Amino acid sequence: MESQNDVSNASFAQGKSFVVVEDDAMVSEALRVALSMMGGTVMCFDNGEDALQYPNIENADCYIVDYRLSGKVNGINFLSLLHQKMRKSVCAVMISGDTSPNLLRKTEFFDWPMLHKPINLTTLLSKLREQYKRGR
Repeated sequence: MESQNDVSNASFAQGKSFVVVEDDAMVSEALRVALSMMGGTVMCFDNGEDALQYPNIENADCYIVDYRLSGKVNGINFLSLLHQKMRKSVCAVMISGDTSPNLLRKTEFFDWPMLHKPINLTTLLSKLREQYKRGR
């Protein structure tokens, strides 16, 4: 039986374009499949540099970005650079498997919510929906 949240989240994802920047292929694929099944279109990148170089990367509706990425650009750097490129708010959620006290303290200063792996899809979509409403 679907809850009101599940229906609302599926409705939110319908027709939206998502960018997933995640270097764990299993996490990236799980997000791609779940969001696609809800009617979203999904582009996945395994590092921030490739994502930033992709044409029209700034045209996606929502971004799901791992904090710790392979390469020189971490998740917060990626979102900050994207924000500069877009010149408007970015609807995004950062994700991480790192639950160290140091990172938890840092997240208080981030412009985007941080969720810890394993990701709860309902929570992820609720956070994205909140971000999306704020940007409108």
